Amino acid sequence: MKKIIAIASIISLATVVQSQTLPVTTLLSPITINGQTFTLTANPNGSYTATTTGTNGTATATSPVTVAGAEAQIGADIAANDPSKTNYFSDTEIEAKLGGVYEQNSGQAAALISVTKWEPIKGQPIGFEAALLQGNQNGASGTAAAYGVVDYRKIIGSVAAVGGLGAGYDNYNKSGFGLVKGGVELRYNKNVGVFTDLNYAFEAKGNASRGFGFGGGITYSF
Repeated sequence: MKKIIAIASIISLATVVQSQTLPVTTLLSPITINGQTFTLTANPNGSYTATTTGTNGTATATSPVTVAGAEAQIGADIAANDPSKTNYFSDTEIEAKLGGVYEQNSGQAAALISVTKWEPIKGQPIGFEAALLQGNQNGASGTAAAYGVVDYRKIIGSVAAVGGLGAGYDNYNKSGFGLVKGGVELRYNKNVGVFTDLNYAFEAKGNASRGFGFGGGITYSF
């Protein structure tokens, strides 16, 4: 029951996370769930900085907006891997992500919140992920897109490599899209970590969500 309440609380953050504005803006005022405080800030360059502090640990991460930035962050996370800490991940955990995405073709950024249930099929290292993107179009804040992904995870220590295939709906272009993504997650303990993703969205029209992009932020697992 505690997990269900916590998940519902995290999902509800999507209703208060708004789009990027200038100058630097705190989109999500500090909110505390089960002794853990979360904030999300939009930066002028299109990145988002997510932070969590509390009884389960501390983490902060800024989403990348360039290929070099994404590659550097992934490299740093892999270099920080501790092979003895595979127990930081649980096969059947529920994982929430808070951060941002940046689409290179359109130059658009959006706040990201997602929830993944790992191992819904017993014995298989896969997860079902549902995500919501909150963005800004022509000065109006709102839902930019939503998507679902089937993820595969390979745990190598305190780091896991994660890749997935999915589909979603682009609310700006009123169009469906396919999605391929992959990246890494670094855990600081059993509850708190950071992630960096590369993604490519296949869309029939428009460029608001189509093309190569990046994602990053914090993770919180139950």
